[in-house]
Amino acid sequence: MGFSNNYKEARENTFDNKPEGEYEVIIKQIDEHGYTKDGVSKSRLSLKLLIRNDVDQPAKNGYLFHSYFQRKTPTTQDFYTHYFPFSQMMWLSQQAGVPDGKNYETFEEFCKDLIDKCIRVRMEYDNDRAYRGNPQEKIIAIMKTKHPECKHIYREQPAANNGFAAGTQQFSAPATAAADISTDDDLPF
Repeated sequence: MGFSNNYKEARENTFDNKPEGEYEVIIKQIDEHGYTKDGVSKSRLSLKLLIRNDVDQPAKNGYLFHSYFQRKTPTTQDFYTHYFPFSQMMWLSQQAGVPDGKNYETFEEFCKDLIDKCIRVRMEYDNDRAYRGNPQEKIIAIMKTKHPECKHIYREQPAANNGFAAGTQQFSAPATAAADISTDDDLPF
């Protein structure tokens, strides 16, 4: 099955600001990204948050992103969450409505349990973290949803696209090698 260029459908890729404020979102994807900085292997836990279309709010069907970074000095509890802040992982879980006391054999199992859960986030722009001259979206708060009954209508997804970039760990896929990042020049954080 092929296709032809159709320039009537062409659209310039522009920086499209979402208004600052609260958004009702669905946790659609959680990836653990490994990288090397200054010769030290580190990881970042990235959440891809889908803006719900069943709630009256701007940027419906758009995405927001949030990251957690491994602790430099982890606590004993942080071991269970791959050295990501245990207290922050518990806050996320609580706000997503996961029952208190639920047991997990692995951190991957915990992350999979968060997928498709609804939460509410507060997003602001961080001018101190400008990327190529554009301020970066920053999630400053995670809260319980005000709309627990989700009636979001999903767009049809291509069957062959698994949605994961090379160099990331999807919790249902095998881990991949860490990327070498020796300079911060092209990173948005």
